[in-house]
Amino acid sequence: MTYGSPERLTSRAPRRGRGRWPRRGRPCAIGIKIAFAGRWRGALRWWPLVAESWAVVTVPAYIVFGESISNWIGGFHLIVGYATLGALLALRPSLTS
Repeated sequence: MTYGSPERLTSRAPRRGRGRWPRRGRPCAIGIKIAFAGRWRGALRWWPLVAESWAVVTVPAYIVFGESISNWIGGFHLIVGYATLGALLALRPSLTS
């Protein structure tokens, strides 16, 4: 097939991403897996679900408060959620055994 051939002009590019999970659904699935596998203990077992619940917190905040406040709420939720998760992992590695 050459650059100007009719086959090139009529052929469709393959669609990418069909049949795959949305990217935002994967972290939530990982948090659910961690919670129900039971390998982590204490707060660290459930905290990944809290850290990855950004959409559950931010979308209702957007509906209720509007864009400007929901941006702050979403950012605060991400910082607190993942900072706490990192601190739990760093300070209490024995909880992951």
